Amino acid sequence: MNILRESRYGRSDDAITLYNEMLSCGIKPRRPTHIAFVRGYVSGQHFDKAYKHVVDVAANDKFSAAHVYNTLASLHIEHGDLLVAYKLLLEMLEKGLKPKLSVCRRASICLHGTGRSELAKVLDDVNRA
Repeated sequence: MNILRESRYGRSDDAITLYNEMLSCGIKPRRPTHIAFVRGYVSGQHFDKAYKHVVDVAANDKFSAAHVYNTLASLHIEHGDLLVAYKLLLEMLEKGLKPKLSVCRRASICLHGTGRSELAKVLDDVNRA
């Protein structure tokens, strides 16, 4: 069994079992493992589980935190959940993480397109800082 494959094909229970075994053995999951979980949860429409995983990663693995947050924000943009993506990007800033420029720009462009220019301006200001 492989966590990436299990997550990709929607078998999150098997992936979680493997993940927990890794943690109990003291093995630190790599960034692609966290990304696979987030993508798997989002593809299964389990946005709350994806968010919980991202928050857990941010608390325990500072190296992967920004990348996992950016991935979840990007997936929300793809699904049209612009306000959720916006809130995730702001949450990153509050936690001292740096949002990826391309994700901020995509969110800003989409927010402008939906008439939410005031929110887009906040993200534009973040890009300039």
